[in-house]
Amino acid sequence: MFLWYLVSLEREKLDALLKKPKHLPISFGGLTETALDIYCAQLQYQELDNVVGNQNVLLPFEVISDNYFKQFAIWMEFILSSKLGISVDKYKQLALFIAGAVELNISPESLAQNQWKKAGEFIRNPRKVGNKVLNDDDGYPEPRGRWGGLKGQMQQCEKTVEIVKVLLK
Repeated sequence: MFLWYLVSLEREKLDALLKKPKHLPISFGGLTETALDIYCAQLQYQELDNVVGNQNVLLPFEVISDNYFKQFAIWMEFILSSKLGISVDKYKQLALFIAGAVELNISPESLAQNQWKKAGEFIRNPRKVGNKVLNDDDGYPEPRGRWGGLKGQMQQCEKTVEIVKVLLK
């Protein structure tokens, strides 16, 4: 779940890395699963001090642990204590939602009860709520294992931020 959160926050950096991951022992064939593997391989590469030039493309461990993890933990505490009734099979959607809120600098303490209700509805029914909020022909993307494209995982991360912005502001 935390990996989905990180990937959503660093999706643009990851997308750039996927175009030229030559320094890593993994090649990218378009699948989200491989994109996640490349993200983890890059983090490991950076931590092993093998970084040459501009290959330190993702945030360092210190920023992830001191900033991103703390914000994630705060959101999780609020979500678990607010009794939103989120099923465990919605872990990815929950992670993308939290990443969107963190990206928009929205704190869980600032949310009113009706905003929590909207958040819960979106996490439980992302396509239904997403299509309603986005109000466009493409709707909420369903990646089906692909990273790129109009319906890919990166686009789903982008659209989640748009939806969170509408629901929580």
